[in-house]
Amino acid sequence: MSESPGIINTVPVRAGSEIDVLALESLLHDQIAGLQENQKLIVRQFATESSNLTYFLKMGVEGCLAPTPAGHSSSKSS
Repeated sequence: MSESPGIINTVPVRAGSEIDVLALESLLHDQIAGLQENQKLIVRQFATESSNLTYFLKMGVEGCLAPTPAGHSSSKSS
């Protein structure tokens, strides 16, 4: 089995940077049409992102997840 280009520049999720993979997998199944129930989510971290957590996701399709850092709001207030 060959690895995709995205997974080459990744490392296992670092201690302290874990995310709830089962909850994310369930959310993706609910939100993305065409994912098969037996497809498991692969989560890794990009090796070059040390301060801003960015995750590589693969479950039939590939993507990335960059959560909002703790203590920051994604909405702008005036």
